[in-house]
Amino acid sequence: MVLECYTWIVHLFKKIMGGPDDDLTAKWLILTSSLSEYIEHQRSRDPRQLVLRYSGQSYYTRIFITDGKSEKECELKPIDCADVVSFCNGLVLLTSLYPTYHHLVFNAVSNKVTMRISPLFSGGCPCALFFHPLAKEYRILNVTQIKTNYYEYHLYLSGSKTWRRTANPSFNLRPPYISKNHKTERYSSNPAIANGALHWYIRGNKILAFDMIREEFCVKHLPLKGFYGKKVCCLPYVLVNEEDRLFIFCYSPKSLVDVWVLEDYANWAWIRKYILDMDWDTIKYPISERLGDGPYLLSDWLVVISIHKDKLVLFLLGRGMFSYDLGNNTTEKIKLTESRMDAYPLSFHYMGCCTTNH
Repeated sequence: MVLECYTWIVHLFKKIMGGPDDDLTAKWLILTSSLSEYIEHQRSRDPRQLVLRYSGQSYYTRIFITDGKSEKECELKPIDCADVVSFCNGLVLLTSLYPTYHHLVFNAVSNKVTMRISPLFSGGCPCALFFHPLAKEYRILNVTQIKTNYYEYHLYLSGSKTWRRTANPSFNLRPPYISKNHKTERYSSNPAIANGALHWYIRGNKILAFDMIREEFCVKHLPLKGFYGKKVCCLPYVLVNEEDRLFIFCYSPKSLVDVWVLEDYANWAWIRKYILDMDWDTIKYPISERLGDGPYLLSDWLVVISIHKDKLVLFLLGRGMFSYDLGNNTTEKIKLTESRMDAYPLSFHYMGCCTTNH
């Protein structure tokens, strides 16, 4: 089984490769600081945007960092085979299957494994990594299916390095997960974190939310039927910007994508703020011949990765990765090294924003 992930890292650092204009402070921060300290340092220098590229196959995992001009492979010697679960503040939660089953938290900047976690004794699988705003520690949410439509939840506390049940441990739904089967519906497993909660898009045009403080789940319906009628077609992603506003995306057969923004969280008030015209010039942005002659459907080929200010990062299967300026409706292609995975179905890829937009 082969997976590949292109992760857009927003406002990380000028160069991870090193160079004549890298000062001692930056190099020292790479070695000693937390990711948040390093991000703040580099934000004041040059907000160059980088791409984290993940791929895994059978018994090896590889992660690359590229700025569009050069690429560096992260040395993950202790990781033989792993699947990406979620991202938070530059940290990547991985589940390693070989040689033993365990969980890892990888720092994309320092190129180090920062946490190794033994699985919960009762089983299940991790579904999210997040930073608790009050406890000031990273936590991992784990889900275990007890029976049909009944799930139990536990938390791993990085401070005490222990597992415990959530305050409200049971719920009738679970967050989506990445399927290795191309015939299975595709959903993003990486939550959008805003307003003290984790958010996932789930089937039925709904948002599954987990309150980090109360440690409880709820389901919020998207108020879109009044606009679209019964035929609401949403891309399976929820994004969050630097202002903690949530974004969802609805598409139509006319190669248009509506961008909806949550303007009022308390009243769950959404507005359609942007319309993306995805009918791009096939000469300027050609479609890979490896996709064949079938119809190019947005629902099958488009992934929305991150949003920062008015810049939306997209990945289109067979075309590549792009930065879309929502204000000017302009597109710029992001240079990536060609891969044999580029034409694989999107269920074989993993993409998501690795860092906070703040």
